[in-house]
Amino acid sequence: MDEKEVKQEETVETVVEVTKVEETVELPVAKAKVTRHRNLVVCEDDNAIRTYIRSELSNEFRITEFANGREGWDYIQQNPDKVDLLITDIMMPEMDGLTLCDKLKKNYNTNHIPVIMTTALGTDNDRINGLDTGADAYVSKPFNMDVLRSTANNLLSNRNK
Repeated sequence: MDEKEVKQEETVETVVEVTKVEETVELPVAKAKVTRHRNLVVCEDDNAIRTYIRSELSNEFRITEFANGREGWDYIQQNPDKVDLLITDIMMPEMDGLTLCDKLKKNYNTNHIPVIMTTALGTDNDRINGLDTGADAYVSKPFNMDVLRSTANNLLSNRNK
């Protein structure tokens, strides 16, 4: 090794590829309920109460409003498949809530629709008259919106069982 020995260091680069492996695991999933806005018809001659019901329930229901029972009945007869629930006052012009409920419950195409009656008439006899016409629930005015909402949701969930 007379000549200058040049020592060369060899640099070896090692490239390591790292691949992330994602594992797919199937887990049991509870059946999700498909939520849709349900259709609510409100028959109430007091505009302030109709507005209050709409403002409180419009996130949960698609609401169609009428100022009297005659208009509500005409709509329900023509669109029974678009009505999931009726909230009606008892004392209204043209057709009262008792007559509306009676017609609805005696009609083959509409008798499945649950009815909640609201009224300022709060005696036991008034409640009995409302329930005797086929109303599913009776809520006295002034009503608590949480009670009305729970009553509506219960009637609909019981109907869907």
